[in-house]
Amino acid sequence: MNPVRTAQLVLLVPKVKKVRLVIQDPLVPKVIQVLKDQLVAQVQRAEQEQLVLKVTLVQQVVLVLKVIQVQQVVLVPKVRKDRLVILVVQVEQEPKVRKDKLVVQVEQVEQVLREVKDKRDKQVRQVHKVVRVVQVVLVPRDKKGQTGGTGATGSTGATGLIDNPYGALPTYSNSNPATISWNSTEDAMSLRSSSDTHDCAAFPAFRVNLASSETHKLSIKIKSNTTASSGVYIRVYEYNSALPAGKTAVSHSASYGQVQEDTSGKTNWFENGSVNTSWATKEYTYTPTSGAQWASIVILNWSGLGTNYLYIRDPMHQLIGSSGATGSTGSTGAKGQKGQTGNTGGTGGTGGTGAKGQKGAAGTNGTNGSNGSNGAKGQKVRKVKLVEQVEQVAQEPKVKRVKQEAQVVQVVPVLKVRKDKLVVQVVLAQQVLKVKRVKQEAQVVLVQQGPPGRMVEHTIM
Repeated sequence: MNPVRTAQLVLLVPKVKKVRLVIQDPLVPKVIQVLKDQLVAQVQRAEQEQLVLKVTLVQQVVLVLKVIQVQQVVLVPKVRKDRLVILVVQVEQEPKVRKDKLVVQVEQVEQVLREVKDKRDKQVRQVHKVVRVVQVVLVPRDKKGQTGGTGATGSTGATGLIDNPYGALPTYSNSNPATISWNSTEDAMSLRSSSDTHDCAAFPAFRVNLASSETHKLSIKIKSNTTASSGVYIRVYEYNSALPAGKTAVSHSASYGQVQEDTSGKTNWFENGSVNTSWATKEYTYTPTSGAQWASIVILNWSGLGTNYLYIRDPMHQLIGSSGATGSTGSTGAKGQKGQTGNTGGTGGTGGTGAKGQKGAAGTNGTNGSNGSNGAKGQKVRKVKLVEQVEQVAQEPKVKRVKQEAQVVQVVPVLKVRKDKLVVQVVLAQQVLKVKRVKQEAQVVLVQQGPPGRMVEHTIM
């Protein structure tokens, strides 16, 4: 672009702004495009001029170096040693002179380039001003201008507080959200106010009583920046209906907009308890009140802890499974494969006594025994005594025989004797009976004979 025309355009800008020429909308983009094209062409011409100067300087330097090399090759063999030294000195000095001249020329060219660049930059800035002025003047008010370029990135700001950690909300006559924040040093939620000793927070409500006999495992971790013997309360508050719109937690004395006032609660978890500078986990088995539908964990930093910090981590609840009704009997499964042979079982206990065996066959009769010795001479007795003795003698064999048979019956199952032994016992018993019978008959005979001159009554056996 011709500098004279550029100057004229710059001078005309104020007049355009004052007169507020009305140009039709289709001409605005064309005017801007023409200005941009002229600016680009001027920049390209300046770059080409700079490139030509650089190439010319390089060619001159190369030419000088070639002349020096030719002179060195041609003159050195023809001169003597002393003349050679002079020529060498002259040759060495000549490049320096030419080099100095070239350096001066290069500096002059660079100065010219800098001046050209400064003029070009100045012209570019003037053109940009013209373009901005033309855009401001010619763009109609009902249309927006082009979007400007993105500004530089600002510096990083200070680290802000994490509001609402764990979803906690102020409650229990506390409606200041600033009492709840995140402490990056302790990596935990902080509950504290510098001017109030009654700071409380309620955590998001969770659904309860979805099954009969339902229980929950509740847990929360606490510590402080000091040691206190009291001042910490941990409770559970309940609401016995669906949460209204916009409510996310339940508490007693709810003063914050997102917290619902309770209908029941549990206050036997951790009441006015102590706290120190070490983390402690507080757990609680929670059985919801009948009719409750929502419940929230609520923690209080009360007067016993003063304005000190109460740090809190990981408030959580976990449903404990309960037994439901017994399901119906399932269908019979397919027959399983035959199992492996089991190990041999231990020795069983002694079996019961077997049934009584059958009666054995009768044994053969034994041989007759030898005659017994004669009995002693009997004494004289009266008739009555004689009759009694005769009856006893007659009954005695029967009694003994019955006893012997009973002994034989008992011997067989209990002692399990052999057949031959039993036969021997029976034979011996019979022989004894025979001997006794003979003795009794002998006594009867003696009695019948009696002394002479007395009448004796005969007893018939």
